[in-house]
Amino acid sequence: MKKTWKIVLSCVIAAALVAACVGLVLQHRRLTTVSSALETTGQALQQAETNKQEQAAQKEQLEQQKKELEQQLKEAQDKLKASQEEQSKLQKEKESLQKQMELLAAEKKANNSSSVVTPIPGKVCYLTFDDGPFGVT
Repeated sequence: MKKTWKIVLSCVIAAALVAACVGLVLQHRRLTTVSSALETTGQALQQAETNKQEQAAQKEQLEQQKKELEQQLKEAQDKLKASQEEQSKLQKEKESLQKQMELLAAEKKANNSSSVVTPIPGKVCYLTFDDGPFGVT
């Protein structure tokens, strides 16, 4: 009977060892799955951090480009304003020159159309200008 108990006890111990081994294998599988999931999550977090850094660099680059474009716009607006002021100045100068030309043309016309007349005392003389006759006594 002792032998039977030894065999039964050996079988129980063997079954316990097999159950423990199966438990260890299952635990190893779970740990492997969790480890794989953690590794995937770690890679995703690392990729997210890399993306975040790239986006920050792109944002900084866009901010720099924005500043440069704003500076170029300001310079262009300043040039436009200076050009408009110069154009206004030239327009005023043109108008002034046109007035001077008109005055010179009128003076030339007056000089060319007048003639020397020797008045006769007591007689009415008519001087004819391009603008019309004028009586002189």
